[in-house]
Order: sequence, then structure tokens, then C-alpha cells
Amino acid sequence: MILSSQEISRSIGVDSDTVMQTKRIVIEPGALLRLERELYDCGLVGRSVLICDSNTKPILDRYALSFDEVIQLPEHNLHADEIATERVLRQITEKDLLIAFGTGTIHDITRYCAHKKALPFISCPTAASVDGFSSAVSAMTWKGYKKTMPGVAPALVVADLEIVANAPIRLTASGVGDLLGKHISLADWEIAASISNEPYSGAIAAIMRQAVNAMQESLGGLLAKRYESYEKLMYGLVLSGLVMQVWGNSRPASGAEHHVSHMIEMNVLGNNTNLHGEKVGVTSILVSRVYHDLANMSRHQLKGKVLPYMMPQTAEIEQVFGNLSEDIIHENTRCCAPVDVAETLVQRWDEVRLIISRIPESNELRDMLETVGAKTDLLDIDLHLEQLQLLLNYSPLVRNRLTLMRVAVGCSLI
Repeated sequence: MILSSQEISRSIGVDSDTVMQTKRIVIEPGALLRLERELYDCGLVGRSVLICDSNTKPILDRYALSFDEVIQLPEHNLHADEIATERVLRQITEKDLLIAFGTGTIHDITRYCAHKKALPFISCPTAASVDGFSSAVSAMTWKGYKKTMPGVAPALVVADLEIVANAPIRLTASGVGDLLGKHISLADWEIAASISNEPYSGAIAAIMRQAVNAMQESLGGLLAKRYESYEKLMYGLVLSGLVMQVWGNSRPASGAEHHVSHMIEMNVLGNNTNLHGEKVGVTSILVSRVYHDLANMSRHQLKGKVLPYMMPQTAEIEQVFGNLSEDIIHENTRCCAPVDVAETLVQRWDEVRLIISRIPESNELRDMLETVGAKTDLLDIDLHLEQLQLLLNYSPLVRNRLTLMRVAVGCSLI
């Protein structure tokens, strides 16, 4: 699969390629061997600086490729944070072309540094593990707080399926979990548009759903290392970043499932080293169960139960988030929930229930994840059932973004 900027624009329903920072996508076996040629064809010149870690450097060494500099970060305890970015920033100049060779963490570090130095950035994924390869924002853990920070979208994406298909299956399963999470995020986006008149693009949502469905139909081929199956998974993950570029933020790709995952990643429940997509897969199962349980209520039942929306008190936030409380409070200074959201939810409940009905049931998501050996339970990601309610109640505060989970918690429905 090779897509030009014009084809990328058409595929996600925009008329002009001027909004696209990513000019070309190559997802093919042997693509890495064409990297130099692709750079030339895209007019990307400069001192080539490749950023990798001790996990991906051995992969690179098998290819006869030369770079002006290789920055190898340590695999152990590597995070997209202020420590790793400072290390990279000290070694790059204003004339560099940054090439990320690795998975999500390497990409977030690289794109943030590219933003800080106003440099072009090239994405070379080594596993289909996460949906942020083509994103224009950086998912960072900054001084302990999980937040979205500025970044640079890749001008070029080169995903070599020979490398991607031979990555550890755990990384592939993580990518499947991240992509399946779009069922929740797209539903949350549509629900928010219904109950708060938030801007929404049916065209973007439709193309994203098509990619997720195509991936689901080819899950069996991932264990067999079939390139066509990996192409569909990688395309879906890359497409997720592209729609975020077009929309201007992560709204089409991040909803309640990501907010729960982010709260876990902030380590307020203890240090957690599971992969991002592993957590998103598990939290998607949990959120699907909550949403379908809510949809079992009739509008009459909902009206008798729903209360006016309320934010948690400062003391509650401080007790749960500790030294991150100030950031959480600042994030929610202007709450995204309309003052009449409870009343509107009742009025639009039949429409909301219809949107929920299109989310796969929790057992369906579990079955799909189990197909690739993915984690499916809280215990699998080192958490306990008694922590679930706390996660559901407070994860909406991690992002000031309207989701059904945020409304359900604020209106005392769960």
C-alpha cells in the first residue's frame, strides 16, 4: 500500500491536501530499504538523525542503511517524558531530519522534539502496536501527568511489513486493542454531538469504522504473520493519526476508554508498566459493558434516576490524584458538560441508545482480543476489581472532554 497526500486526503473525505502534514505513506514488505529514495522523492533533506532504543537498534543493524547520527535511547524505563526528550534535544540541531524507528514511545519523543526544534519528522514503525504513528500531537507523561502536548506529524510514514509482522505478538495485540477502542471513542464523539451540539464529522467517523472493521475481519491472519492482515492493522492505526490531523485534535480517536487508560498510566493506582494498547483493549471491554448496561434503561427509567450534573469536590480529587490534583483541577476549570446535560440526555436518550447499540458487546470485544492473545481483564493489567469503580468515577477528569462516561458519573447514573 502506497498512498500520496492527495489519496490520503480523499480517503478521509477532505478536498484539499493542504491540511495534511503527511505527504506519503508506504506500508509494504521491504519498505525500509526504500527509505532513502522515499526521502528524496518527498524532498526531505537535512542531516539524518535516527532515534531508536536498544530494542529496535538490532533490527536496524540488519539493514545496510546509513544515517548521519543514531541516537539510541535505553529500553529500560523509557517513557515519553521530560527526561527522554531533554536527552534527545541536547543531541540535535536546527538542520536535522528526525527519523523515529520504533514504536509509540519513540514516536512521541521524536515528534515532540521535532516540534520544539521546528524540524521535519519521519515515521518508521517497527510494530503495529499503537495508533499514534501519524498523529500531530504527542502523548506525553509530563512530570507524572498524562497529557497531550504539541508535536509534528510525520511528513512520511514508512512501515516495513517484514519488520512489523515479525514483531513480538504482544506488540501486535496491543495495536489491536488500541484500534478496537475506536468503537468507544467514535460512539462518545457521536453522543457528545447529540447531547451538546459538539462539532462532528460523519465522514471521518465512517472511514475510521471501515478501517476498524477491515482489521477485525483479518484478525486470524495476524498470528499466521500474513502481510495483508498486518497491512490492514497498520493502515487502521496510521489512519487514526491522519484523522486527528484533519480534525485538529484526538477527538475521533480517544474517548472514555482512553481516559481510563490514561488514569492508569498516571500511576495513581500504583506503578503500571503494561503497554498502552493493552490497557485500552481492557478498558474498552469495561466501558462497553457500562454503556450497554446504561442502554438497558428506558427513557422513563432514566428520567427517574438521573440527577443534575455535578463535578467531584476538590477534596475528592486531591484524595484520588494526590500531587497531580492541581493539574486535574486546572484541566477541568471550564467543565465541558453543559449545565442542562441531564435534561438533554433524557430528551435524546433513544438516539443515544441507538449509538450504543453499534458498539460491540463486551464479550465480542473480549473474543476479538483473545484471537491474538491480548489481555482482556483488569488482573491481566495488574489491577483489581475493587479498583474499577474508582477508575470509572474519576477517569473522566483526566481530559476535559464530553463522554457518556463523564455524563453518567456526573449525573449519578453509575
